[in-house]
Amino acid sequence: MLHLFAQNPIRPAYRDPVPVSVETAVLPALSFTDFGSGIVEIGHGGAGFALDSEGPRHRVLTEPFRLADRLVTNAEWMEFVEDGGYTKPLLWLSEGWAKVLAEGCSPPLD
Repeated sequence: MLHLFAQNPIRPAYRDPVPVSVETAVLPALSFTDFGSGIVEIGHGGAGFALDSEGPRHRVLTEPFRLADRLVTNAEWMEFVEDGGYTKPLLWLSEGWAKVLAEGCSPPLD
């Protein structure tokens, strides 16, 4: 629905914007949940709607990983960029770091 609003030339609004101040925003501390390795089923396997890229359901082997309990904020992402996150190979998977080096990726607007 929001996509349709964005494509409309008269720019209808879903609702009036709610101002949010960084100084008054209260976010829970970022914490992580650990997940172990194993074989899990992923992908859509039901009868309902699914995009083409969501199926078929299949099994994959996962390695241990951690997942944050909330989305990263713009401020947290900017802190990563300003702290040199694009220049620290320890913060990247090897495939991602190889792409950074091969394509000369740099921080946005750099």
